[in-house]
Amino acid sequence: MGGFALSARPCVRRERDRDGRTTHDPDEHGSRAWGGASHRSRRPGADRGVGDVLGAAARVGGLGLVKRTDFAPSTIESPLLAIELSQRSGGAAVIDAAGDVHTVGFEGGRRDRDDVLPGIHAVLAQAGIAASALRTVAVDVGPGGFTGLRISIAAAQAIAEVAGAVVVGVPGAVVAAAGTPSLREATGEIIVLSAAKAGTAWRTRLGRETTDRGWRIIGDPGIVDRADDVGCAAVIADEHVPSELVRSAIFDPPILAPSFEATAVARVALDGGPDLLVHSDPARLMPIYPREPEAVRRWRERPAR
Repeated sequence: MGGFALSARPCVRRERDRDGRTTHDPDEHGSRAWGGASHRSRRPGADRGVGDVLGAAARVGGLGLVKRTDFAPSTIESPLLAIELSQRSGGAAVIDAAGDVHTVGFEGGRRDRDDVLPGIHAVLAQAGIAASALRTVAVDVGPGGFTGLRISIAAAQAIAEVAGAVVVGVPGAVVAAAGTPSLREATGEIIVLSAAKAGTAWRTRLGRETTDRGWRIIGDPGIVDRADDVGCAAVIADEHVPSELVRSAIFDPPILAPSFEATAVARVALDGGPDLLVHSDPARLMPIYPREPEAVRRWRERPAR
């Protein structure tokens, strides 16, 4: 493990979701957002004005992972390691038992060398914490870059498994909202648009009433092909999102560039909340894919022999 000194601790693997089903119930576990399952359970109420939803992901309760309710908020504890690699550049952060924050930045997806595990090793050394002492490992689960998500989630799973730590998946939209500096004093509702492709994007609406509370996802995220017709305080979108999706039909909110920081992943995880994906078994954590991966599509469409 790239120089990590880990001593295994037993992991608690008995998990139940809010309906009392165990993690082995196949009906409760879609593996990808494009498969029509969700990490968010269904909530009552009408759709909040999203454009044409092009997949089942936004209509069915979600993204492929079932949130756990067998963990009390105190289960997410420091020392906490957070990993962010949903974009080309990322980093790791540690919040120690005293609440001090330590950070290291690195690049992902390099072919000539691996910066991720050395970066994690460096931030743990900076904090003076052994990997085996970690109580929680948090990671951005996307949507984001395919390779970066797979690398960062695999690293989080491996470290949490051997350390006996709880693993926490943080949706990328929540990370972006928490990490964008100009939203620190904002309240109301915002929209995060990401994973743009072929004139569509993955849309997540979030809201909060006061600045001392974290952003919470409203309704079900999903793929959209036209602008939202419900107003919002701001839109977070990068340069890849088509302009016709960014501008609301009836409002003209400020457009903000997203910021993805490991410190945001760490603080969102420690704050808790209904949008986190919390697992005592790290193997259960999976990335959020807004669409079927290209490799899977090609395999499915291969000529029959």
